[in-house]
Amino acid sequence: MKTKSIVLIALLLTPALAACNTSNKPATPVTENAVNIRSQEKGQEMSTPSLKINNPGSQYYQVLKENKPEVSNESGKFKNKELLDLNSKIKFKPISGIDFLDNNNIIFSVLNGKNNPDDSSANCDLYKYDLKNNKVTMLCAEYTLYPDASVKIKDPNSFSIIRNDSVLSIENNAVKMKRNLINEVKEKFPNVNDVFFNEENYKLLILENDFKTKTSAVYLTDNKLLSTEKLPFVNAYRAYWADKNHVLVAYKEGNKSILAKYNLADKSASLTNLPDNNTFLDPQISNDEIIRFFYKEPSAEKPWGFLDLGKKTIKRANFEESNPVSNVWNGRMGGFTESSSRAKKQLFLYEIASNKMIIRSEDVDNLYALAVSPDGENIIFAVSTPNGETRLYSNRKP
Repeated sequence: MKTKSIVLIALLLTPALAACNTSNKPATPVTENAVNIRSQEKGQEMSTPSLKINNPGSQYYQVLKENKPEVSNESGKFKNKELLDLNSKIKFKPISGIDFLDNNNIIFSVLNGKNNPDDSSANCDLYKYDLKNNKVTMLCAEYTLYPDASVKIKDPNSFSIIRNDSVLSIENNAVKMKRNLINEVKEKFPNVNDVFFNEENYKLLILENDFKTKTSAVYLTDNKLLSTEKLPFVNAYRAYWADKNHVLVAYKEGNKSILAKYNLADKSASLTNLPDNNTFLDPQISNDEIIRFFYKEPSAEKPWGFLDLGKKTIKRANFEESNPVSNVWNGRMGGFTESSSRAKKQLFLYEIASNKMIIRSEDVDNLYALAVSPDGENIIFAVSTPNGETRLYSNRKP
């Protein structure tokens, strides 16, 4: 979670794993030329509130020059080691998603064999693994960790997983809250596309797209859907939380794409005109207030943007023949190259601040999921074998 949009973070999936990773949500194209915005009350039309702009004629976020990562091959310094005990404990079953909670604990989902046709997210169970103590703990049955989810961490035993259709909260290694947000809101918002929960203010941010009428609307509502406010945006195609007091809304104005940071208190917006042919697709926030997104629709190339909320900058890095799949942790993310000229894949670590892409292994085959530790020392990744097994490895200095 998602799937939320026109594009998803790409995964190379075995047929079995695909059952665990398939969302029931339709893809979301960018909606243009909206005319009216419908309210949540069937048959009613709500006028769009006027937008108060804080920075007319200037840019709120500084959009930096597009660059390609600087590649450095340091594969000789790192070794891949199979996590034999963990693989044995999960019986070599396919997994979905990996995330570090700290340098010693990871979470991931394992295929449970239920093959639920109505809710594919129930086809996996969520586990935590303590690397130091070699301990596996099941945290939540029938829950899939998707690679586009954001993990908000209090400590290794308490965290939340937030996606554009659901939220799971774990407290002291037990489920505190598990909600299917799409099912909760679809009666009042039948054209819901995204719904994001904010656990700091207990509000829901909802994006509706009506493909028949070509209209879109962004709503803010309380946790029980009793009080709803429509935000002053038309032609919106993404809405996302920046923090508990601000939301980000990307919308089209003619052929231009505009990113607005909207203040919920004074109902004002600070605008950034994105460069020509640039967009704000599939945002995913990290622990250090960096939001990664696609600034163009990805194909073989992956055009990743990095919005730093603290520094108010947008960096853009165009990855050739690569497919990063890990979340951002402390300004780093992991990925692997895909090249028709190379039989096997290269595992790499990308550092956002320096724009350096460090090759850490050159001999990885059938890699499909990975995560980077907070200190950047350890990359854990999963590979699928010809006989259908999944094996997890650790990449780090000997």
